[in-house]
Amino acid sequence: MDKWLKCKKCSLYKNRHNVVLGQGELPCDLLLIDESPTKVEDVLGEAYIGSHGNMMEVMLKHAADMVGVEVPKVYQTFICACRSVDLQIGFDCEPTEKQAWACFGRLMEVVKKAKPMRVILLGKFAHKYGAKAFPAAIKMHEPSFIVRSGGLRSPYYPKQIRNLSIILKEIADEKEKASKSKNKSKRHLRLA
Repeated sequence: MDKWLKCKKCSLYKNRHNVVLGQGELPCDLLLIDESPTKVEDVLGEAYIGSHGNMMEVMLKHAADMVGVEVPKVYQTFICACRSVDLQIGFDCEPTEKQAWACFGRLMEVVKKAKPMRVILLGKFAHKYGAKAFPAAIKMHEPSFIVRSGGLRSPYYPKQIRNLSIILKEIADEKEKASKSKNKSKRHLRLA
């Protein structure tokens, strides 16, 4: 993954401070894919920090508690690993299609290492460029959208938590089933 830290495959490298690959555990049970790093993430070189990172943690914990499971191993990454900014107006902007596809090899390398049970595409941009590669992925709002629309009081928060709790329960059930199957195989081997 270190080879991507000096990437110059698209024009985003010209204005970045850091390539932000992601954060969490690899391999993981749940892979979250967002658009691109924020200004703070770009400057510090860390993913999912600040208010939207905190919101993602809160949502995962709330959803897990709702269905009585542990928060699974999670890895969070981006379609584009560099911040996309419009220098003329000084604000973050949506990366271009060319920029998204330039970063696709890195994203697929992350997915290969992640081996996730579920993939969630966070926001319209991630869904636009990730849906073809991950047809079974679930589309949800970005944590930053939830923060901007009121945080825990956002009208979108309850639905987001319900959807996330269903996903976390499915992951927990699949892991339990796999564990039982593995234990059953071990018992059969001892008896033979």
